[in-house]
Amino acid sequence: MNKEIIETKRLRLRRWQKGDLIYLVPLLTDVDVMKFSAHGPLRPTELETWLQNTIAQTSAKTSLGMRAIERKSDNIVIGYVNISKDLDRIEPGDVELGLRLAKEYWQRGHAYEAATAMINLAFEDKTISRVVGIVDPSNVTSINWLKKLGMTFERDIEFEGYDHPDHLYTMSAIAPSLPTS
Repeated sequence: MNKEIIETKRLRLRRWQKGDLIYLVPLLTDVDVMKFSAHGPLRPTELETWLQNTIAQTSAKTSLGMRAIERKSDNIVIGYVNISKDLDRIEPGDVELGLRLAKEYWQRGHAYEAATAMINLAFEDKTISRVVGIVDPSNVTSINWLKKLGMTFERDIEFEGYDHPDHLYTMSAIAPSLPTS
């Protein structure tokens, strides 16, 4: 299951590299892109640390983890997709899907394309029973995106330090594979 690069019709999902720092400004410092992030937009001085930490945390031993979303047409990184197993947030057997795109690439189908490739990859691992999405109930765009992916609302979920519950959306491994384009 160890796939270094995952390709879809228009995208390449790959590990982050040191040279990707230039792509982080429109992605992680934009107020709209980071609106529902727990920490909000990053300061430009924090981007190099974010990238170094992301590279260090992404193990080459697994296909899962955070991947840069790169357009094949011009090799521009437009965002990231992440499949994680943080047991402080999810149940054993589950993985959590996360995705963020630079604003200029919203509403073009890139998020769906990248997410479906990662979901299909996740379900190749027979130890994974569900892919989940955790979303702020005010984030209607992400809720609609999770529904388009085939996830259904399961319940409210509360995390320490939050002043309101998030929504938990789920997709079972017995669901059919999603098309990648």
